[in-house]
Amino acid sequence: VFLQCSSFSFILSLRQILPTLHVGARLVVPLGRLDYAHCVYQLGVTKMALTPSALATLQPQRCVDLKIVQVAGEAPSLAQAQMWAARLSKFFIGLGPTELTAHAVTGQFFPMDPQVNIGFPVTSAAAYILDPEGQQCPVGVTGELAAAGANVAAGYLNRPELTAHHFKPNPFDPVNKPEMYCTGDYARRLESGRIQFIGRRDRQVKIRGFRVELAHICAAIAPFEGISKVEVVVRNKELVAYLAPSIGEDKLKQLKQLLRAQLPEYMVPTHLVEMDEFPLNKNLKVDLKALPDPRTTRNPPPSNSTTVQRGPTLAPAAAAEARPRRQKQDGEVVGALHGMMDEKTEALVSSISSVWESVLQTTGVGCSGAWITKGG
Repeated sequence: VFLQCSSFSFILSLRQILPTLHVGARLVVPLGRLDYAHCVYQLGVTKMALTPSALATLQPQRCVDLKIVQVAGEAPSLAQAQMWAARLSKFFIGLGPTELTAHAVTGQFFPMDPQVNIGFPVTSAAAYILDPEGQQCPVGVTGELAAAGANVAAGYLNRPELTAHHFKPNPFDPVNKPEMYCTGDYARRLESGRIQFIGRRDRQVKIRGFRVELAHICAAIAPFEGISKVEVVVRNKELVAYLAPSIGEDKLKQLKQLLRAQLPEYMVPTHLVEMDEFPLNKNLKVDLKALPDPRTTRNPPPSNSTTVQRGPTLAPAAAAEARPRRQKQDGEVVGALHGMMDEKTEALVSSISSVWESVLQTTGVGCSGAWITKGG
């Protein structure tokens, strides 16, 4: 009993419909996009293929008939993959973009596997990990994933420039697999020969003059205890990490310390936002555009976390008047400079801080604060 839970416009729907009908199995079609959970719980679904984000919305204890699951379209977290692999008869992870006829690399994941991987190339296909010069990378080195074989499409209709960019002659097997598709995904080959998905190449951003791979930040956060899903985006020129499920204030502090130890300062997210679940688009992938703005979220940020709420924006002069004056103690000003400022200097610092708060759309700017953590 196979569940058809993807939009008909999404390539994954072909792998749900055609093989099922070809072997004479039963295909369950939900009434609505979000009705698939009811079908899994009530209609005896035994097999399905879906995105990790859609799988995360299911309650494992209620999937009593489910035996085989394949996830594709996104990379699952290690915790999610290990949990489902332990509950099911078989749990597969694959990669199959439209340009590769929805099926290119796949493999069974086992509960004790130490890393999430997408397995091996399917029959009649080949996979390569390429460096910027188009040469194959050694084992363990990250590069762009390319695939060749009978499943490679002819190109993009009426898009010759885009076709030339992604579809190229295969120098490694020009006779048997003459065409090669460059996926735009970062991956690396493990010692076992399996392929590990790293992230999308086109999710490179520029933060404070530095080029940042969002996938590298996700990879640093994903193994942290209790986190089953993480997405990192840029909002208001700041890095924002969305985590699910909520892990609590103490673990957020531990995660922040871990990231500071593992990543350069400019790659540490300014905001850590806890989510009960991620919003999904019509293809049951995470809808990045629907993620909440961390500055307008109603939930108060945990102390010592990087989640910052935006306060009302004041004009510099009004902000200076609204800022509470620092109190004197034993004839000295208590402040960021430990009592070294007189009242005139204090007023100047307060006025300048207000200007920066208005520019950066934040609060709490002072002469002892960190420029980067305030969004500079």
